[in-house]
Amino acid sequence: MSSAWVTSIETSFNDFVTDVVVARLIPVLAAFCVLKAALDAAEGHNPLGSIVAAIFLLSVSGMVQLMKSWNSGSEFATTDMLTSAWNFLAGTILPEAAGLAVVGAVFNYARHRPFMPLVASGLAFLSVSAIWKLLQQWLPEGELMKARS
Repeated sequence: MSSAWVTSIETSFNDFVTDVVVARLIPVLAAFCVLKAALDAAEGHNPLGSIVAAIFLLSVSGMVQLMKSWNSGSEFATTDMLTSAWNFLAGTILPEAAGLAVVGAVFNYARHRPFMPLVASGLAFLSVSAIWKLLQQWLPEGELMKARS
């Protein structure tokens, strides 16, 4: 069901998202969030929400490029993307989250606040990463795919 007009609509939509939304609209929205954070801080309010939103918005273009690099274009593109996303989560995001949890636990310990939930979270994040790396070492890639199904 791929006709010329469907292809032209797909091309137009992809160009709009890439050239307008990602390249122009998202940086403007991120700049607005930074400005809002500065105004919130000047009024004595917490600017953290606006700062987190600005960081998230600025990471969108990088995430789009990362996801495009994960897409193999084959008939198994969906599973390739999910595998790559899991590898990114288990190999990059979770160890960083564990480090942040440990830093938070140190701050909470110094301030005499509960710190064990953060320590437990950090250990859980590292455990998921370690178990995934262990499975990758034990099983060759083809065997790992068979074990999942």
